[in-house]
Amino acid sequence: MYFLDFDRTTFDADAFTPYLRQKFAGRPVATLGSVAFATAMNDLVIEGTLAFAPGELSQFLYEDAGRFLRDKENGVMLITYGNVALQKAKVESALYGIPRISTIYTNLVRKGEYLAPHIGMYGQSPVFVDDSLEELEIFATKCPSARVFEMRRDGGTGDGRWSVIHTLTQLP
Repeated sequence: MYFLDFDRTTFDADAFTPYLRQKFAGRPVATLGSVAFATAMNDLVIEGTLAFAPGELSQFLYEDAGRFLRDKENGVMLITYGNVALQKAKVESALYGIPRISTIYTNLVRKGEYLAPHIGMYGQSPVFVDDSLEELEIFATKCPSARVFEMRRDGGTGDGRWSVIHTLTQLP
């Protein structure tokens, strides 16, 4: 089983954020810092003021991610931390047309903490991929049977504690 982070692993959040801010150009919310902006966007999704058309956000899905998700189907689970309403809206729009992909929304519970009680259900050595060093560290500690990979979409060398990949095609 592959557990893939959503933002910056399968979805280009760095390109998406300016796109989203542009939707609110000229309004005070567009100038908020990243955490406050994400919270405001989550609130707008809950209110029904912000929505994404099916497939609208597929442009932000990394090309290799779309192929990987289609190839692995039920063997992949996305796992995402953060504002659930916003994350769900992003995932559903970005993955529109890609069948059989399950997503775990952990809200504000770290991914390793969330999966630790259940990780044994997913085989002897599930694979976890994330770009966040904090998430990788917690996951490696809480789920020691997992194989952990650091995603570096920027081509960087990584932290050094985990195997580094630059695309999902590099996974075993």
